[in-house]
Amino acid sequence: MVSTAGHCVSDGAGQFHRNVVVVPGYSSKCDGCGDAPYGRWTARELTTLSEWHSFSNFKQDVGLIIVNDRNAKRIVNRLGGQGTRFNVARSQQF
Repeated sequence: MVSTAGHCVSDGAGQFHRNVVVVPGYSSKCDGCGDAPYGRWTARELTTLSEWHSFSNFKQDVGLIIVNDRNAKRIVNRLGGQGTRFNVARSQQF
């Protein structure tokens, strides 16, 4: 699962984007590293908050991309991950 902006997965008018590909480390300005240094990961599922998806509410511009495995490897095993926690106290330090 890749965390991203809602506008990366939905047009904000009720339509999800098609043919989404995640390219970690992409840089058109990176000399010698290529445009996809960690490969291309195709999306299996896209999701966002309904306030972004249907109403373009930029305060809710949050999205998630579930990516397919690539060469029998999960993206988290190739690149690492941060994890996600919900309902923690606001006073948490990270």
